[in-house]
Amino acid sequence: EAEARERLAEAEAKATHMVSKAIESGSTHAINYFVATKYLEAFGQFAKSENTKTLFIPMEATGVLSSLAGITEIAKEALKESDNKGK
Repeated sequence: EAEARERLAEAEAKATHMVSKAIESGSTHAINYFVATKYLEAFGQFAKSENTKTLFIPMEATGVLSSLAGITEIAKEALKESDNKGK
């Protein structure tokens, strides 16, 4: 279990670094995706709660979901960057 948490922390650190690099280069897609995933993780925790009978989703949630639409572009950029490093 400790190894799994360590791998998760390493993955989180790598993702944060990639987002930082994307922001540095002027791309807002990465930060939108990063914030949207955190937002959805929080909603997931609310939904799992045994005490939750009703879950209200704010209207701006649609904006968060639309941020996720940019994931393919982010993935393409990340893969391209990985390919360039491997050469």
